Amino acid sequence: MHQTLNSRNANPSAQQAFRYAAPLLGLTVVLLVLGVQAFRPGVIRAYDWALHSAWIEGFYQQMALGTLWPQWLAEADGGRGAPVFVFYPPLAYWLASAFRALTDSSVAALELTELAALVLLYGSCYRLFRLVTTPALAAGLAAVTAMTPAILFVTFRVHMMGASLALAAFPWVLHGLLASECSTRRRIVTVSLAFGLIGWTHLLSMLMTGLIACVFALSLAIAKTESVKKLACVLIGGLTLGVGLALAPLWPSLTELSLISIDAATVGNLNWTSNFLFSLSGPSDGFRLDYRFLAIAAVALLVFAAAALYIARVSDISSRSRTWAAVAAGTACIAMTTPISAPVYAAFWPIQVLQFPWRWLPMAAICMSLALAASMSPRAASWRWIGIVGMVSALGYGALLYDAGSLLPPRPHTTAGDATWATHSAPRATPEYRPRLLAATHGELELADSAPAARGSSPSIRVTPAAALRWRIEVDAAGSVGLGIACYPGWQAYLDGQPAPLGCDQRGLLEVALNPTDSSNLELRFETPTSRLAARFASCVSGLVLLALALRCRSKEKAAHGRLGVDAA
Repeated sequence: MHQTLNSRNANPSAQQAFRYAAPLLGLTVVLLVLGVQAFRPGVIRAYDWALHSAWIEGFYQQMALGTLWPQWLAEADGGRGAPVFVFYPPLAYWLASAFRALTDSSVAALELTELAALVLLYGSCYRLFRLVTTPALAAGLAAVTAMTPAILFVTFRVHMMGASLALAAFPWVLHGLLASECSTRRRIVTVSLAFGLIGWTHLLSMLMTGLIACVFALSLAIAKTESVKKLACVLIGGLTLGVGLALAPLWPSLTELSLISIDAATVGNLNWTSNFLFSLSGPSDGFRLDYRFLAIAAVALLVFAAAALYIARVSDISSRSRTWAAVAAGTACIAMTTPISAPVYAAFWPIQVLQFPWRWLPMAAICMSLALAASMSPRAASWRWIGIVGMVSALGYGALLYDAGSLLPPRPHTTAGDATWATHSAPRATPEYRPRLLAATHGELELADSAPAARGSSPSIRVTPAAALRWRIEVDAAGSVGLGIACYPGWQAYLDGQPAPLGCDQRGLLEVALNPTDSSNLELRFETPTSRLAARFASCVSGLVLLALALRCRSKEKAAHGRLGVDAA
C-alpha cells in the first residue's frame, strides 16, 4: 500500500539504499537547521533558562562528588536548600550533566540537551510515521515535526528541558497503539517503555501522555481499526507497566506533595485560568507577549489537520481511519489550550499544575503530523500539501529563533555574565519545591538572603565548619545547634558516626540537640527513606518484567522467521 512510484520495476538494492538514505537525509536537515540555533552564542534569555541552568550545575556538582542520583539542591532559597530532585525526575539531568562535563558550561549543556531532545524526537517520529507511509514521506514529515513552531517554542524559547526530552518518547506511545500488525506483547512493551521513560523525564508530560493515549485509543476503537479488546489490552497493560517502571520518580509526588508549598512554586507564574489561548480576557504581561504566536501556531496545526482530512478522502479505509483517529487526538490537545476546556481543568486538579495550557501544543503537532502521514501516499497532491506544511513550519521557525517580524517580542541571547548569574545567583532565590514549613515562616524576600550559618543556641556551644555538611562541635552546656538548612524528611544527623536527634526550629530550619558530653564531629546526610527505596525496587521489578517480555517477543519473532524460511525452502 505504501510503495514508492514505479517500485515494482525498481532495483531491489536501490530500494534498500533509499530506505536507509531517506531518514539520514532528514536527520541531516534537522541537524543543519537546528544546529544554527545550538551554536549561536548563549541561549534565548526567557522563561526557564536560568532555572534549568542552575539546576544542571547543582546536579552535576553533586554527581562529581559521587552521588549518582542527587536529591537535594543545596543552593536554593539562599543556601537553605530544597528537595528539587526528590520531585523532579533525573533522566534529563543525567544527560545534561554529561554535556556539562564535556562543555564546562551549564548553559551550553542546557542547549545541547535541547538539541539532543529534538534529534531524538525526529527519530521517534520517523519510526511512527513509517507505520503508515513511505520512507521519504516519513523522513520529510519527521523533519517538519521536529521543527514545528510549537515544539521549537517549548524547546528553545521556554527551555522546558525535561518536557522537551519527554516529548521524544511520546511518539512511541502512539506507535504501540497504532502498530496493529505487531503482537500484543510487543505493543505493550513499546507503550510501557515509552510511558515509563516519560515518567523518568517529566511527570506532567506523563500525565498528559496518559490522557492523550486514552483519547487516541478510543478514537482508534471508534474507527474500528482493530478489536476493542486488543486495543484495551495494549493501552491498560502498557500504561500500568509504564507507571510501575516510573514509580521511583513518581512516588514522592504521590506521597510527599503535602510537604512542599505549591503556592511558593507558582508565585512568579500565572494561574491557569488566565493562560488560555484565544482568550479575550486577562491582563497583558510578559508571559502573554508570546501568546499571539502560540495562537497562530495552534491555527497552523489545524491547517495540518485540514490537509490530512482532505487528502484522506481518496485514501483507503485503513488510512482514513488512522487519519481520523490522529486528528481527533490532536484536536483534543488543541482544545485543551482554549477556554473550552476550563471545566476539565476545574474538575481535575492535577491538570491545573500545568499552569500554561499551551503545553499541549507540541503533542498536538505530533498527532497532526501523524494524521498527515496516515493520509498521504506517493502522489503529486501529497507533495503539494507537504510543501504547504513545510512553509508553515519554516515561517514559524524563523519567527521563533530569529524574532522575525512582530509575532514575538525580542528575547536577547545570554552573555557570559548572564551564564555566571544563572549558575551562582539564580538558584538562591528559586521558590520551586520549597518545604512547607520554611515557606510558612519566611517572607519571599527574606529567603533570597543568605542562609544563617550553623551556630549554637548559646555561647557555651562553639561550632567550627570542617567541610560540606560537617562541623566540629565543642559543648560546655546542654543546648542545640541550628544548621541553617531547610527541614525535610530524609535528613539524618550523626555525632562521631552515631545517629543524633534532629528536629526543626520555629523557622523551619534543622537543629540538633546536644548534651554537655557531645563535643565531637557533627555530620549531616540526606538519605533516602524506606518508602522511596521501596518505590525504586518496584521500578526495578517492572523493568525486569518488561525485559522478560521483550526477550520473549524477540524469541518468538525469530522462531516465526525461521518457520517462514523453512516453508519458503
